[in-house]
This record gives sequence, C-alpha cells and structure tokens, in this order.
Amino acid sequence: MAQSVALLVVSLMLLVMSIVIYIQGRIIRSLKEQVSTDPLTGLLNRRAFLVALERLVDLLPVQDEHRHYSLHSLAVFFIDLDYFKKINDTYGHAVGDEVLRVVALALQKKLRESDLVCRWGGEEIVVALPNLHTEEAVVVAEKIRQTIAGLTFSEAGLQITASIGISATLHYVAMAQLIATADKAVYEAKSRGRNQVVIA
Repeated sequence: MAQSVALLVVSLMLLVMSIVIYIQGRIIRSLKEQVSTDPLTGLLNRRAFLVALERLVDLLPVQDEHRHYSLHSLAVFFIDLDYFKKINDTYGHAVGDEVLRVVALALQKKLRESDLVCRWGGEEIVVALPNLHTEEAVVVAEKIRQTIAGLTFSEAGLQITASIGISATLHYVAMAQLIATADKAVYEAKSRGRNQVVIA
C-alpha cells in the first residue's frame, strides 16, 4: 500500500514537472518571438533580421576561392511604400497600420519560407532572398510590386504602390554594403517616378 502511494506521488511529481517545463518552454519561445518580431506586422524586426542576414552573407562564396559554400547567390530588396505619409495624413494612423499589416501578410504569402522579411522602419520593408540570381530577383520583385498594387483595404478606393530597390551578389560582400546598395536603388526608383523596380 505504502509503495503504491509513493509511486503515485512520484508519478504526480513527474507530471507536474513536465507541465512546468512545457509552460516554461512556451514562455521562452513567446519571449524570443517578442524580441525578434515587429509587434504590428509580425515581420522580423531590424535587429533579428541583421543577425540572420549576417549568417546568410557568411555562407556566400569568397571570390577566387574554390571551396563549396551553402549559398550560390543572395538578393536583398528594399521596399518603400509610396506616399505612405499621405495615407496616414488622409485616413489616419489606424488605416496606415492596416496597410502595413496587409502588405506584410501579402509578402509572407508570396515569398518562400527561406526568405527573410523585415520591417526596417516606418513603411520600409527589407527582404533577403537566398539562392536567387539577379534575373530571378527582378522577376520576384516585379511580382511583389504588382501584388502590392492590387491589394484592397477596408477604406474604399484606397490603393497603394511600392518602389523596390534590388541588390544582388554571387560572392561574399559586407552586409552593410548589400543593404546600402539596395537602399540606393530604391531611392533611384522613387526619383524615377515611384511604383517600379530598380536594380543597383
């Protein structure tokens, strides 16, 4: 009898410990997610994106080295939603927030699981696409531009467009340079009249 009670107590203790470990694991995962994602869009935040992008860049082949590398190319898109300030000024920040959420969801559906999507700040989104050559990057960016232009929102008649700058490489390049090049290309797209894709 005493042995049965002891066995029951041990079983209950193990069950409680398992529940506590499970709950702690969920809390830790939730905290990690909160630290790495943008609360409005659910996209990666800038800090988490830069850490992940640095890892991707390190997988690119170094020029003139003949070792095998995990990545053969990497493209970065800098996406800027055109006239976003006007949307906030005309319709209010709640509609502006809705636009960001809808665009984020559309990008997540359109892109691959291996692609990194980040809310860079404000209405700017940066995407890293591993193993995508320049020609493929242009095709994907154009599809994204068209997708964004076709989105609908709760505010009747509201339409948005996006300017997209592309930076692509076949070899290792400093992460900051990759981003800066895409940023420069998006400014070129905006200066040419917006709602277009420009490759650096």
